[in-house]
Amino acid sequence: FPVTIERYNLINQHSRDQSGYNADRDGYRLQTLSTKGIYAIENGEVGASFSESRSNSQFDSYAMDLSYNYYSANLDWRNKQKINASSIWLDKRFNEIIKTKLSIANYSDEVTTTPSSTYPNPFDLFKTTNQQINLQNDIKFGSLSSIIGIEHLNQVLDTTGSYSQKERSISSQYLGVMYSEKENQFQANMRRDDNDQFGEKITHSLAYALS
Repeated sequence: FPVTIERYNLINQHSRDQSGYNADRDGYRLQTLSTKGIYAIENGEVGASFSESRSNSQFDSYAMDLSYNYYSANLDWRNKQKINASSIWLDKRFNEIIKTKLSIANYSDEVTTTPSSTYPNPFDLFKTTNQQINLQNDIKFGSLSSIIGIEHLNQVLDTTGSYSQKERSISSQYLGVMYSEKENQFQANMRRDDNDQFGEKITHSLAYALS
């Protein structure tokens, strides 16, 4: 089972703020890691991947109380951000005509600001999480090829802010057909998205290429 660590990076930087708030050394730190493993099966593969990025940045700022008076101008303000993405998949060709890929993915982006610019919260938080599952079939028969798939996406918001809706889901179906005849290529695509926040939408396209 081959597993590879593709890259690991560490960045440290600092700069001196020239504003009138707090002329100290404001640092910046970034760490990233990504890895992927693939296991070969008959006429296909099973795989998994993971990546994460963490940053810590300092900056000079201020906040206002309920009477709009400035305070906390000399505090050590920080932004901490963490981004991670993970996925697993199965990719298999059943015969010369049909190939199927099933993938499940998770993605999150979290930003925390300390202290908070919203009185009297101790910090500000904004985190989005996306969970997605996709099943796609690639079909090829002579000069005709097509893509047929279904997809589901769930999005969640975690925040100290005020939002009327903090979760939504989107269910989708899509179809693409391409026909090639010598130097001529014809393509048609259609996609339906059912968003529980904004409703249903159907998009489509037609294309021709001469090569």
